[in-house]
Amino acid sequence: MLPRIFLCSLVIAQVHADFTIVQRVEGSANSGQMMIRMKGDLVRADIAPQVSTITNVANDDVTTLQHASKVFIRLPGEQAKAILERANQQQKAVKAEAPTPTPTGRKEKVGSRLCEVLTWSAGEVRATDWVAKDFPNAPTLVAALERFQAAGLSGAAAALQPRLSALPGMLIKRELTIGAQKTTTTLLSVSEAPIDDAVFSVPATYKEQPAPLFQFAAPK
Repeated sequence: MLPRIFLCSLVIAQVHADFTIVQRVEGSANSGQMMIRMKGDLVRADIAPQVSTITNVANDDVTTLQHASKVFIRLPGEQAKAILERANQQQKAVKAEAPTPTPTGRKEKVGSRLCEVLTWSAGEVRATDWVAKDFPNAPTLVAALERFQAAGLSGAAAALQPRLSALPGMLIKRELTIGAQKTTTTLLSVSEAPIDDAVFSVPATYKEQPAPLFQFAAPK
């Protein structure tokens, strides 16, 4: 049995780990870099130069920052959960289930890192994943990313992609094809350097706008 002090230290390290993840996104719909910064229960995703989101994974609150107009929109966790529950009901109505990744038996390099190649599909979505088994601190990083993906409205897409923990390592690259559109996301870097708390705050010069109303069609 591991010493209790070691177990406590491990839990504290996982809870307080800071991660900065930079990805390159290439596709017909959008291209550029995306940065995800995680500190404790807070996650900031700089999706595009003009749009960022700040998510509290503990209560599902999501704040969207629109930098050009200097406004922000808060979506309370209760509302996000209600929307997510409705989306889950619709997915159950069409019997949507998270896809299972299938190994191809191929190994290819992405940059300098050797990866296993897997494929999966869900409806019109087809994907190829490149996964590295030897990525540093992968279990802690994957657990943090899964919390983020399940929080707020992001959980509505859970049935459209495999859980990250279902992959045999760290996802390095994904080619995602929906119909005739293909998007490729590649991991560029991961840093565990401490992140300033101010990163997760709304700038004082931004003004609040009311959250939009979401409507869902009744399941058929």
